[in-house]
Amino acid sequence: EHDKKDKTIIHKIHGDGGDGHEVIPFIKPVKAVGNIEDWLTTILNTMRLTLKYHARSCAAGVFEARSDPSNKLRPLVDSNIAQFALLAIQIMWTYETQTALEQCKTNANAMYSNALKQKNVLEEMQKWCLQNLGTKVNRRKIETLVTVHVHQRDIADELYRLVKINKIQDENDFDWLKQARFYWRPSASDDVSGDGATVV
Repeated sequence: EHDKKDKTIIHKIHGDGGDGHEVIPFIKPVKAVGNIEDWLTTILNTMRLTLKYHARSCAAGVFEARSDPSNKLRPLVDSNIAQFALLAIQIMWTYETQTALEQCKTNANAMYSNALKQKNVLEEMQKWCLQNLGTKVNRRKIETLVTVHVHQRDIADELYRLVKINKIQDENDFDWLKQARFYWRPSASDDVSGDGATVV
């Protein structure tokens, strides 16, 4: 979205999707003047910084939402676009499941408690689907979160079953390592490793 008075200044990124589409304000406006390659590079860098800022904010919200998902998860989801709401759910699931796997040798109920948490988060999100969610874009966001978390709940249940029959010992087992996992490591720098793992 361009500035109303100065069309060379770009303030926001607009998504598609019609009514209620998602809008992301840049962390700082971009001036589209001069050599096109230069200002397009500036837009690209500003988009990256903006997305990283929102990812950081989202990750911080996860730890608050974990304490009380029935009251704090919905505000986290509502305050983020779909991409980051999904990232929040995935970071939360990864953190809780990883922690349970790390504790399963010393706490016999760790994996059961985690499976129960994932079930409760899913039930909470399913309740939202029965409410007026406003726009189609917002409904699609919530339905996507539910769909992805059904899979995550199933994985938590399967990991619990495998721990129970001693097929998994800890967080280094292949049945956990083969899953798509999402971590927030604030001190890490951007990187792509040889095996395709990405740190942003």
